[in-house]
Amino acid sequence: MNKNRLLKISGLNLAAIAAIAITAITACRSDDTLKPLNRRMTSDGTVMRWTERWFGEQARALIIPGSPIFEVVYGDTSVGFVYRTDEVPPAVKGKRGEISVLVGVDFEKNLKGVNPVKWSEDAKYFEKITPEFIETFIGYNALDNPRVPDAVTGATLSSTAIIQDVILSIDPVFERDEVKTILQKAHLHAQLED
Repeated sequence: MNKNRLLKISGLNLAAIAAIAITAITACRSDDTLKPLNRRMTSDGTVMRWTERWFGEQARALIIPGSPIFEVVYGDTSVGFVYRTDEVPPAVKGKRGEISVLVGVDFEKNLKGVNPVKWSEDAKYFEKITPEFIETFIGYNALDNPRVPDAVTGATLSSTAIIQDVILSIDPVFERDEVKTILQKAHLHAQLED
């Protein structure tokens, strides 16, 4: 294959990639226009599936431009956030590295749900992380309850990492400017309705 033909094909590939990127960027939410979630972890519907499970069937996860956090909207009302712990501080590691946990939290910092989505822990230990352990997070609020869920016997390092990762990620999420802006808008909207 000659060099000119290779450059032409490479140019077409770059053009196709650019077109896909532009489509993805323009499909995101801009200003106050809400668009359904359509990037990051959407090829398998992970965020949407867990958002609906944790916040209700009518809930939608919306992109916050430039942010790793998703706004959760139920009907026309903002009700919380969904995020992955590996995309917000702090970085907490288990035995074999960072464990990524999908977290759902409402505006009062009550955990709506927790689900590990990516890890490199030893399977024989990580399989001890049961649904019962995960359910202990539901309703947990660090402001009201300084007692954290108990670690899992036989998977102490992994379960402790999940506990720390989830609990320690909440405040940094709520300290982000984009989250504060959404909370202020929701508070203002609630005042107008009263």
